[in-house]
Amino acid sequence: MAIETRKGKLYLYSRRKVGNRWHKEYVGPVSPAEADHIRNYVTSTEKMLQDARLDRQNAIAEASAVLSAGEEFDRLADDVFRAVMFLTGHHRHHRGEWRKQQGIEPMCTLQGIMDTYGLEEPRPGLIKPVSNNPAHQATLAKAAAGDRSVLPAVRELLNDPGWLSTFGSVSNMAACTLLSRAAGDDVLMQEAVARKLEEHIQELIATDPTPVPFPVRMAATRVSHCWLAVHILETLGERHMAGSAAALGVERHLAIAERRLAVALKSLATLRRLNRPVFKQVNVANGKMVVNNQQSDKR
Repeated sequence: MAIETRKGKLYLYSRRKVGNRWHKEYVGPVSPAEADHIRNYVTSTEKMLQDARLDRQNAIAEASAVLSAGEEFDRLADDVFRAVMFLTGHHRHHRGEWRKQQGIEPMCTLQGIMDTYGLEEPRPGLIKPVSNNPAHQATLAKAAAGDRSVLPAVRELLNDPGWLSTFGSVSNMAACTLLSRAAGDDVLMQEAVARKLEEHIQELIATDPTPVPFPVRMAATRVSHCWLAVHILETLGERHMAGSAAALGVERHLAIAERRLAVALKSLATLRRLNRPVFKQVNVANGKMVVNNQQSDKR
């Protein structure tokens, strides 16, 4: 709506959009008091719409940050899971269930993968590390740019186990980012959520044989991260009015996080089945049933 002045009199016009063009329609004359009321109404409506747009943008940005926090590690864990399945002779049927391929010998078993790679932390991903120390930050900036002249300085930094653990583990990077989203600067909350994450990981691998295979531990960590992301987004969604644009924006990201959690749980269950002992049962004719409790080499 708009107020126009003509020959000292006030007139009200409405506007509506037809296609890509705006059309103005005459409504009628208005008094100065009515004109002020209409102007205040239009101003308040525009402000309300602008606030709603900003609220939606902020909610979507915050939800996107939560998803991106664990995205790198989630993708890496999924790649490890797929590699294990292919190496153990499985294939995925039309994006559905993983099935054992008939007539194809697996290249290795889950135990063989564990024996080969041990329980090492995952190799560093393509993540840009930062430091509060200016000298260290200068070295990191040159290293990120591909300057190999700083390789001796980088190796010296990585001799410190703290640096190697912090910047060499995508899992730790993802966990730290998720913790900052969940707890902010609250030290108590950061410590509490970090302990709860580790507790969930230990509960998930409690029934697995010791030592726990690296792919299984990685899958359990992935489940724990996805669980935290889901609950962060659920908490963010509660801050906004149900049905509002901001709430719907958060709900879309929550749906993605829930799908990630479901995939992570399924991956963990599949890897755990691969590591389950297989028993042979032999029936002897005209005699007692003999059960061979030795673990089979075929998985």
